[in-house]
Amino acid sequence: MKNIDFLKELNIGSMIKIKENSWNGKDYINLESYLTDDINVINYRLDALTDLMENRKLYESMLEIVPQIDSFRELRSLSSTASDEVDDLYSVRDLQVYLDLVDYLFENLNKFELKSEMFLTIKKR
Repeated sequence: MKNIDFLKELNIGSMIKIKENSWNGKDYINLESYLTDDINVINYRLDALTDLMENRKLYESMLEIVPQIDSFRELRSLSSTASDEVDDLYSVRDLQVYLDLVDYLFENLNKFELKSEMFLTIKKR
């Protein structure tokens, strides 16, 4: 088990925009789950960060899509409380939003010379 006391001591949570989940009061982001001392994971993330730093337009396109992904996630949570008929309609909507996100990623990632395994895998898929 890793020691994560420093997160609270440094008040890291207040420096990062963390949305409160209105229906259960828990954070969307569990900071502890993002921390690692695995050198392979660190290098994987650094490579992706390098792609973002070297390609301003890639960075901007990722900034643009994050709110859409968040909205998709929120819409999915709303559908879990719906009736079967309404849930079917949500499923159609979810599929359309998902396809729009995939199209967006396809169009944008193909514009760049990418080096990181993370972005190359997303592009390939």
